Amino acid sequence: MKINIGVDFGGSFVSICKKGEGIVFKEPSLISVKGGNSNYEITAVGNEAKKNQNQILEDILVFAPLSEGIIKSIDYAVYYLNYALSKTFKNVPFRKFSILMAVPCGISPEEEEKYNLICKKTGIRKSKMVKGVFCSYSAQDIFLADGILCPKNQSNVSAHKNVGPKMIIDVGGAKTDVAVIDNGTLLIGTTLGIGGNAIDNSIINEVEKKYKIGIDESIAETIKNNIGSLYQNDTLTIEIVGLDIESQSPRNCIIYSKDIRTCLLPYFMEIAKVVKATLAELPQSIAEKIIRNRALLTGGVMGISGVERFLSKEVGIKCEISENNENSVILGLLKNL
Repeated sequence: MKINIGVDFGGSFVSICKKGEGIVFKEPSLISVKGGNSNYEITAVGNEAKKNQNQILEDILVFAPLSEGIIKSIDYAVYYLNYALSKTFKNVPFRKFSILMAVPCGISPEEEEKYNLICKKTGIRKSKMVKGVFCSYSAQDIFLADGILCPKNQSNVSAHKNVGPKMIIDVGGAKTDVAVIDNGTLLIGTTLGIGGNAIDNSIINEVEKKYKIGIDESIAETIKNNIGSLYQNDTLTIEIVGLDIESQSPRNCIIYSKDIRTCLLPYFMEIAKVVKATLAELPQSIAEKIIRNRALLTGGVMGISGVERFLSKEVGIKCEISENNENSVILGLLKNL
């Protein structure tokens, strides 16, 4: 019996959904290894690898198989997918799975083939790729048919067409997709190799520079999620514990959102630049419709305060954050199984 599942292999998380059940797996897309000279031994995957990331462990390297929207290691990606499927579906032969996998909208044919190869090497006989931005557009009550999004039934056709072209801005952990969808067709799509992980690294550097303490990726992510703000005069604060640079001892420190804003601005300015370039490539009539229809913001980073207001002002399009923005891709895959 065929088992229909959807897989979102992201730069921050790997999520799996199953038809009729919903999201059945979600863990950090991390692998930790020990060793050197290219002779590495895998020590942990997913949640356990995340724990290693938050500790200073000798000879332990923690990384994600996918970075900047690109599969960096097929072998490690295969290992992770094996881990996720085995943990979620115990004693189920992989040949029984039919996988719908989300991929970046600006992916090249060569990169897309890597995703197919990962499925084949895992032992999955049937796999199909779909652009993640289509999944994020799931609020339109649509389904996937032959690679194109179509209305589910005739009663939805007019409503779907009335929506007209819409821009999707999806900021994930490792990449950002900027795309325009019209009547179930991808008119234009660009993938930018920056996302939430790059912002976390910027926060690590800024905290070390301004507060003279060292923090790890987990604390940087906590700072971003709790006090990250694009408002100029936001007064949000958070108290964290880091490692004093001089004494190498733990030290409490209060971090201010106004200082973190300098870490956010370059990335969102770059996203705004890509959005404006995308609009410039479209016929004026379509660009005008997009401006009227608003842009849909999705991805976990869209939880940052003031992001919709900032992007609306920078690109001249009113923006709205999608419901379940952190899980929009996997929920869209679920609707299309």
